[in-house]
Amino acid sequence: MADLYQHLPLSNPHSIRVLKLHPSYDEDSPIVVDLVEVTTRSKPKYYALSYTWGGQQLSCPIRCGSKILLTTPNCLAALRQLRNENSVEVYWIDSICIDQTSLSERSEQVALMGEIYRDAYMVIAWLGKGDPATEGAIECLKSLVDTSNMNPLDDDAYERALHEKVEDLIKGDQADQQALSEEESTGRKGRISPLFKRAWFSRLWTVQEVALADMHNVQVVCGKNTIRWITLLGATQYLLRNGYDLGNYRKVISLQKDLSIYIRQHLHPDFRMKLEQRPRYNMYTPSVSHILALTRDKSATEPRDMVFGLLGIFTALGIESFVPDYTKSVEEIYRQAAIMAILHDKSLDILFEAASDNRRADLNSWVPDWSDAGYSGKDMRAAMINKHFCACGPTNPRYHFSTAQNYLHLRGKLLDTVTYRAETMNMKCINEVDTILRIFRGGTQGPSGDDRASLRDDRANLRKVMRELHGAFQVMRAWTNVSTWYAGYPAPGETPKTALRRTLLYDDPETNGEARLNAAFESWYQVMTTSDAGLDHLAWGGQRTTTSKVMDPEEERSMRIMGKIKMGLYFHGAMIFSNRKCLFTTEEGYLGTGPDLIQHGDRIAVFAGLCMPFVVRPVGNGRFWLVTHAYVHGIMYGQAWEGDADGARLDEIVLV
Repeated sequence: MADLYQHLPLSNPHSIRVLKLHPSYDEDSPIVVDLVEVTTRSKPKYYALSYTWGGQQLSCPIRCGSKILLTTPNCLAALRQLRNENSVEVYWIDSICIDQTSLSERSEQVALMGEIYRDAYMVIAWLGKGDPATEGAIECLKSLVDTSNMNPLDDDAYERALHEKVEDLIKGDQADQQALSEEESTGRKGRISPLFKRAWFSRLWTVQEVALADMHNVQVVCGKNTIRWITLLGATQYLLRNGYDLGNYRKVISLQKDLSIYIRQHLHPDFRMKLEQRPRYNMYTPSVSHILALTRDKSATEPRDMVFGLLGIFTALGIESFVPDYTKSVEEIYRQAAIMAILHDKSLDILFEAASDNRRADLNSWVPDWSDAGYSGKDMRAAMINKHFCACGPTNPRYHFSTAQNYLHLRGKLLDTVTYRAETMNMKCINEVDTILRIFRGGTQGPSGDDRASLRDDRANLRKVMRELHGAFQVMRAWTNVSTWYAGYPAPGETPKTALRRTLLYDDPETNGEARLNAAFESWYQVMTTSDAGLDHLAWGGQRTTTSKVMDPEEERSMRIMGKIKMGLYFHGAMIFSNRKCLFTTEEGYLGTGPDLIQHGDRIAVFAGLCMPFVVRPVGNGRFWLVTHAYVHGIMYGQAWEGDADGARLDEIVLV
């Protein structure tokens, strides 16, 4: 066997290697390449490959000159598909063109990747080998309209051309669903959604690789099928506006589209002027903390890449960042990213991202773990930023870093101490809202009519939902009991009862005055404060008589009560807003909720410039560990700043 190829050191800080892919008529013949050093300043013509490693190892041999070079199975599949039959073509592919054994070269080349993808003749987004579902999705999008001479961002004719074909696609999906069995149709979202389940859409690096390129110069390839990126964006946007269910689309692709527009409007004033002429257009450039937060549910094999994979975007947006360095620890890189966000954004909002379920133990408490998903999407543990809360009153952020930049010094107020923490509301089935509502409508025996028919083969799931509903019922009874410990409430005009009502709904202003919800709360509160004997009477009208074969007596009682008492509206809302949170009380008698990280003895703090209170934990020497943001009823609207509007009487709170 030939020797393994050894990359020669690059001779210039602006040098990259490009791959010359030799032609072949035989798709199965060995891949033959040459690696050539060029400088980015010479503006070489090449295709840049955007693809996923997906945890794959460099295990597949290809021939490079007289040597053997190893690449990943997915990269090998791309090379076979992209190889021309007649002529040599030039590509830039990270796993081959970068010496993966050299940390210093990886760092230097990653710093150039924004430039590499921006200047490529074309970016090829390789989704992997084809399959009927994905290839069918691509063909559906291509068939909607030919956009080769049309820009969906500018041309109103684009939508008119799509309208009839969208209707045909929806009818086709409905016919497909009817033709499938109930088991086969479970989870299907139509013909387009399989496309967005491809791993390429969930990887962090692909965000930058496509966003930095000109949208017209990106080609999406899956097996033998191709579609222009701008066609995909335009067609899917139109489908969304017309109510078509694209499955995982919003989560996996909308960020790339938005960043492409942000970068283009930053670099091209004429494009920005054209957008500004659109009715209802609001030009917006995202903050560093916002970009980091939006991408943290993406994945990367190397945890440092959760930051390094965005540095090209920050540069394109004119944001001063730092040089990637794989010799530095993950903790140091993540701290650099947090500091960059604070200094550039002139904001402390990055602290709202610090709490997460599986944080690295060695991270500073104020630094988010970008490799941990955090609280995003429909997770109500996420902070309500720029909504209606204003715990900081009229103050602006006040902070500085220690000399070594490992401590964050904030100005704020330590207000209270946690004295009791109740158990956590933990409903994994919270997103199955329709199922829950059907159970409420169907009373004690669950769904009825068509709903019963649709769920008859899913008894295990229905059983799980009922068990979790009963658990939520019990947790809320315990929380309500805690609120009755207090005769009064420290906030003016409040009682423990009204404080509980507003706390469990995150004090949502849209529901505070709603008569139906108020009536539902009164029914809910009456049930929550009823004795066990009283609950038996509500459920069975007297002595307990169990009839269910799938529920134990306690669960059946909860289901019967939820079916009879008109409290479902409040109960459902409280479950949504309080899920995966715990209730706590403070020394001063306040009620609050927050992520399941809070402990007895933690302190409640409000910081200048931050709209929600935080829970911090003393660690000695006057320093604190940042635990999480929290809702504390009675201090959410600047009450702590009354009589101190300019924030003159502030503590210095040091976060480790």
